[in-house]
Amino acid sequence: MAPVATQRRVGIDLVPLNWQQSLLYDKIEILEGVTDIDLVVSLKLREEALLGKCLGRRICSECGGNYNVACIDIKGEDGKPGMYMAALLPPPHCASKLITQSDDAEEVVKERLRI
Repeated sequence: MAPVATQRRVGIDLVPLNWQQSLLYDKIEILEGVTDIDLVVSLKLREEALLGKCLGRRICSECGGNYNVACIDIKGEDGKPGMYMAALLPPPHCASKLITQSDDAEEVVKERLRI
């Protein structure tokens, strides 16, 4: 019988959605026992791109597929680079069944970005 691997690799998204969550990161049990971190990625994007993509999130109410109807095309200015992020559009059978999550309202997203 072959030995069973006991190590596992996981990816963890630790983006706080509110101030209280950001204060709890030192108490996250999922990191308990972690002794080796291979990679940490910190992304920085222009706020207008983040806001646009967050407000463009959609879910198919039938199949649960995730899509994004926002096409971001920002020209570079004031030393900031331009950026282009295409929309991730649904297939035709999902297009009429798209819904928005209640926490994707503009004020909620702006508060998340502020944190």
